Amino acid sequence: SVELNPRYRALGTTARPLSYGSGLRSFNTPVADQPQAQPVLNDMLFSQQWALPKIGLPTAWEQGGQGSKNILIAIIDSGVDYNHPDLKGQIVNGKDFMADVPSGPNGDSSSDNIDDDPLDQMGHGTHVAGVIAALPNNQTGVAGIAPGVKVLNIKALNGDGWGSAFAIAQGITYA
Repeated sequence: SVELNPRYRALGTTARPLSYGSGLRSFNTPVADQPQAQPVLNDMLFSQQWALPKIGLPTAWEQGGQGSKNILIAIIDSGVDYNHPDLKGQIVNGKDFMADVPSGPNGDSSSDNIDDDPLDQMGHGTHVAGVIAALPNNQTGVAGIAPGVKVLNIKALNGDGWGSAFAIAQGITYA
């Protein structure tokens, strides 16, 4: 059978990776009407992660709820910046199914491109990985929801934030 190979775009494709500045920003302070004060983390952007204290996540972490290194979560996106300091030791590199200059089934003309370097070229996949697994309390970036898990890095979107149905299907099959 034959089907169209449509392109899909990541949400917020104008996003670019943030710089990894070393200066600390304001910290989250416990709200006065909370029955128990939530632990305050020293991550630079934790004060902007309003949902984490609201759902009691820092308290859950203190009670051992950070996830397990035996859990591998596949992120099929624009890749992940495996050099990002907030994701050190969290990333397991998979494949790149969507080269920045697409060809073959992943784009136009010539043969298919698959390689072993799923480095993020636009920031979306790194953002998703950070929401899931960024290391908390390390004075860097944000705190992930489950920082104890590992992330399988699969690139199926290019540097402009789009990927073909074929590349995304390859990523899902690989995962």
